[in-house]
Amino acid sequence: MLEPLQERERRWLSALLVLGTMTVAVILIGQVAAMVNYFNDIILIFFLAWLLAFILSPVPTAVERWVPSLPRIIVVVVTYLVLLVGLLLVAIVTAQALAGSISAFIDSLPGIAASLPELLAPWQRLLDQFGLRIDLLSSARTVLDAAASFGGTLVGPLTDLALASLSIIGNLVLVLVFSLYIVMDRDRMLDFVGRLVPPRYAAEFRLLRTSMARSFGGFLRGQAILGLV
Repeated sequence: MLEPLQERERRWLSALLVLGTMTVAVILIGQVAAMVNYFNDIILIFFLAWLLAFILSPVPTAVERWVPSLPRIIVVVVTYLVLLVGLLLVAIVTAQALAGSISAFIDSLPGIAASLPELLAPWQRLLDQFGLRIDLLSSARTVLDAAASFGGTLVGPLTDLALASLSIIGNLVLVLVFSLYIVMDRDRMLDFVGRLVPPRYAAEFRLLRTSMARSFGGFLRGQAILGLV
């Protein structure tokens, strides 16, 4: 017959059980994190789609309130088409404007270099009076040459940004499509989640949903507007 464990042995056994449980939990968390890491791109796309749907959902709702005869699907599709066209125009126009500005700066460099002796002459005389042996003209020409070479290498990528943005737009289209479906089926999704909540917590769930829509949604929309500005 086995003898009962002594107090010291019971404490050691309890400590081993706790350590073993913690070790298994850490291993399981690592395995789950490794599995999630394989799907991080998909998870990010779904998260961005939900975030975009959360930000844009008041727009179709407001349009439906103003024009009740319009079907919701048409309102949602038009909203997302306007957003997609706007993003494309902003990306292309910004890239072209930057490329044009840098090209104009490079074209103006010869004129700036020609006027350098006249511009730097008073400062050069001031340095000579203080006994500082600094050649401002050669230093300024070195800076202009470096700026010209850097600008020349930068014009190419900025000019190609419009084409490069077309490859990036693939993930953006996925985000927009998923977000579009989320906005269209928002009420059914919320009703499904509400059915999972126990009936005694239904009022708290409705209060939480309304509070999140007002506070968190307002914060996100404010940040989006500031980003656009």
